[in-house]
Amino acid sequence: MNNTLLAEVEVDSAKQDVCLVFINSDSGEGYITWDNNIGDRNDLYAQKGGDDLVLAAAKRCRNTVVVVHSVGPIIMEKWINHRNVRSVVWANLPGQESGNSLVEILYGDANPSGKLSYTIGRSLQDYGPTAGVMYTPNAKVPQQDFTEGLYLDYRHFDKQSITPRFEFGFGMSYTKYSYDKIRVYQTGRRTPLPAPRPRDSVSPPVYNSTIPKPSEALYPPGFTKINRMIYPYLDSTNITYGDYPYPEGYDVPATPSQAGGGEGGNPALWEELYQVTVEVGNTGGVAGAEVAQLYVSYPDEKAVDFPVRQLRGFEKVWLEPGQRKMVTFSLKRRDLSYWDVVRQNWVIPDSRIVVSVGASSRKLYRSASLP
Repeated sequence: MNNTLLAEVEVDSAKQDVCLVFINSDSGEGYITWDNNIGDRNDLYAQKGGDDLVLAAAKRCRNTVVVVHSVGPIIMEKWINHRNVRSVVWANLPGQESGNSLVEILYGDANPSGKLSYTIGRSLQDYGPTAGVMYTPNAKVPQQDFTEGLYLDYRHFDKQSITPRFEFGFGMSYTKYSYDKIRVYQTGRRTPLPAPRPRDSVSPPVYNSTIPKPSEALYPPGFTKINRMIYPYLDSTNITYGDYPYPEGYDVPATPSQAGGGEGGNPALWEELYQVTVEVGNTGGVAGAEVAQLYVSYPDEKAVDFPVRQLRGFEKVWLEPGQRKMVTFSLKRRDLSYWDVVRQNWVIPDSRIVVSVGASSRKLYRSASLP
């Protein structure tokens, strides 16, 4: 039915036991403009009159289910608290099995277990001063200063004590889960700095320094050019032989950074220091999968500006009704470190570190301090 025929939607929805309302929010792709969206979305609202469509259906349909197909969060404040909007299915971008998967979820053949990978706020302003897209240049060379630093998404909401509509990591299920018996096991030595980088673990590449013959850089005899094509040849060569004027100190070997030494940096950053276990149980009557999430925080640290909490692990566990399983998280040195610009290295602060486990960034049920 057309989104503009709201009166007809209202009349027809009154006859239904359940109404499914599909709304979307898409972006362009640079070379494709969609609904005046060249690339990033123009705003965070449902497109094509989606909000009005939900309100028209929910006005007289007591069981309205809103299915959202979107590239990211949308603002749902116009209808999320409507008494007849019973649930929201966050379906992201639909694929070829979209219809089958939605039917399985809505009819209870499958138990939903997805979690939000971003925060859904109540307004664009909730996301901070740098959240808006710059559509009009502010100078000859547009300048965007990313002053938010680490405080993106849930870290910004936590820092500013903003209550989101749905927090990072949020997700519902047809059953309920419990979290018990958190335990911390130290498996490595906690020191402020990682072990020194291994010596000569990575060799720099060696390139051929032989100067080719000038004729190899010229267009081959009889070569025919095609208009607007770029070729790796020169029309002529002018070669000067002699020592290259390297800058002073170029030949002095530099001290290798202690942060390097292998793929991903110093191999010591990926050594396990702790294991955290927690018992997750299915206390409801339906089998399902829970995504347990582990966050790290530094509640006593004053010298370094840390986010309130940071996601450092998640594990998905399938549980039958009444079943309980132990979930294990591995914490590497890198998970607990911050980058010190003075020491130019990854550092673990000498203060209390707390790990919390739960169902989302705002639903944390068990906590423990690292020894």
